Amino acid sequence: MKVTPQRITILEAIVKIGNHPTAEQILAFIRENNPSIAIGTVYIVLDALEGKGLVHKKPKKILCAMMQ
Repeated sequence: MKVTPQRITILEAIVKIGNHPTAEQILAFIRENNPSIAIGTVYIVLDALEGKGLVHKKPKKILCAMMQ
């Protein structure tokens, strides 16, 4: 895996935020200093990092309402 500034920035954000941040939380954190980064970049990098086993997706909780 090639080391890129985007990958470094996103990994640093994950470490600094902690507690399983979402892609949106990572984006907001990074945009404080780098407003030009796009959400698509975050998702692409997260997918690449997951493919290498460096991060893992946490399943989303799905809430259901039961109708009677």
